[in-house]
Amino acid sequence: KNNCRRYTNSKMIKFVNKFLDKKQLKKVYDYYDALIFKNDDKLVREPKNSQVPNAVYMYNDVVSNYIMLTKLKLVEKQFGEKLIPTYSFVRQYSRGMELKKHIDRSACEMSLTLNIWQDENWPIYFEKDKKKIEIYTEPGQAALYEGCIYPHWREKYKGESYLQIFMHYVRANGKNTDHYLDGLGKLNYPKEIYKKWL
Repeated sequence: KNNCRRYTNSKMIKFVNKFLDKKQLKKVYDYYDALIFKNDDKLVREPKNSQVPNAVYMYNDVVSNYIMLTKLKLVEKQFGEKLIPTYSFVRQYSRGMELKKHIDRSACEMSLTLNIWQDENWPIYFEKDKKKIEIYTEPGQAALYEGCIYPHWREKYKGESYLQIFMHYVRANGKNTDHYLDGLGKLNYPKEIYKKWL
């Protein structure tokens, strides 16, 4: 069930420059570069019936979760609301892959897509009031949006590799607080790493 609803004071769709600074981006880039291109036999790929069949993905990876939590205050400032984290999702797109047009589930009231690397400019599209909005990002930049309100998608990628991180949140005073940490009630890593932000 989708419990999202349109809030009159929400920012809805927004571009954020320098979501990661150059030093942060370099560390994140190096981490995923090693994880993806030096561990090919251990990679997990999305099934054929998924949004992006055969794409490499990681659910609640330790680094993406770390960014999701440490950037919480920044995301709250951008949306103008108190939020709680639900989950993060890393995906690497290869040539010819596309993100099918969709709306998100209720755990994704307030979301962002963070560009980590690309070798071709590639917009994400949103449908708002029957109009198509496109947002381009460079590595380190992010697009913030209400994914369970506004349909969004990406057309076929013409480059070789594009890596992005989804980070999802819900309103702290809303109807979807049961999605806190995606209903797991805990993170997959020692709480000491995260307790500062929980």
